[in-house]
Amino acid sequence: MAVDDSALDGRSAQAPDPLQHAIDWFTHDNTDTPQAILRPDGPVAPGALLTEALRQAAFDDLLEPAASRKHELVRAQAAWLIRHMPSDHQPRALDSAQQAGRAWGILIAAATDVHPSQQVVIEVARQTRISPRAADEIAIQSLKTSAAFNRADLLIPYDDAPDAQLVDDWNRLAACGPELPSAAERAGDVLDLITARISSDDYTWMSTSAQEAAQLYDSVTRMQPLLKELVPLIPARDHPNATAAQDRLLTLEQQGVLAAASTAAARARAVHDWARAEPEPQLKRTRMVEAAAPGTRTLLALNKVLVQADPVSQQVVDPHRLAEVVQRIGQVSARGRQPTQTQSSPRSQPARHQQSPSHGRPDGNAPRLGP
Repeated sequence: MAVDDSALDGRSAQAPDPLQHAIDWFTHDNTDTPQAILRPDGPVAPGALLTEALRQAAFDDLLEPAASRKHELVRAQAAWLIRHMPSDHQPRALDSAQQAGRAWGILIAAATDVHPSQQVVIEVARQTRISPRAADEIAIQSLKTSAAFNRADLLIPYDDAPDAQLVDDWNRLAACGPELPSAAERAGDVLDLITARISSDDYTWMSTSAQEAAQLYDSVTRMQPLLKELVPLIPARDHPNATAAQDRLLTLEQQGVLAAASTAAARARAVHDWARAEPEPQLKRTRMVEAAAPGTRTLLALNKVLVQADPVSQQVVDPHRLAEVVQRIGQVSARGRQPTQTQSSPRSQPARHQQSPSHGRPDGNAPRLGP
């Protein structure tokens, strides 16, 4: 999509000051699809405009350091990233940084391979109070998401790629969610390829539409263990009321339940992967402490979608299983906050599988499993 963001009236052949233009664009842009910024000298991608602006900022620093606008540009990019964090993330944390990085990867880096600088990442951390360690995910997610988006855009790179490559790219694109519709389109393209490879069950007895929906659900539940609770939604040939089951599956597909569940699961997985990525024991423990709150938040979002998929079932998601997943990081977080407590303190003792599922929610209540 092209946006006429020029400060000129079109009668001048001179392009606007790229540094000020970039500052203005990043300060005010709030679009959710890739843009081509129109200028009198021709359209330019935001990443290309940023490259010009950085070059001019470096040159201006040499000529007149006292009048440098470099920090204005850094703040403008930080503001752009913060605007692309989910609005319901309070407080902002690791998962917020990851989503901001995905947005940059799709909207800025995919066309130009220009990623947030360390200065910008530090500024985001300063403004949001996200830890610098977690804020580093902005640049990492930008790099990986843009690469996945470009592969999915071409599709040819997948011809000889292993299944794991397609699954990994699908997870990254699915994690972008409805906030980035172009990524959702590419995720659908990758899912179609994966489905052709791994969905082997016989659904030919179903109607055409239900068969396609069942194959998609089958593929997603095979790829994403967090979504295995969706398996019973796929009708079986010997289902007592197979026609009604097919209709229900199609309704869920039309409501976007599978897409929403995929996004929630992919975001939960991204937090979990980050927490476990550091090999050094002490740093891994620190990461797990930081991942406790966003890990719980993403799992509860997933649970909400699963309940939406089957609101009458009390077995949509095993509360003990959810509690186990959350307590692995939540209990470490509790110990990290109160390192001086004794072993007899209930908060400092590890949760058991048989314990109450109350660990699944920060307020102490069990995860919602039904109405």
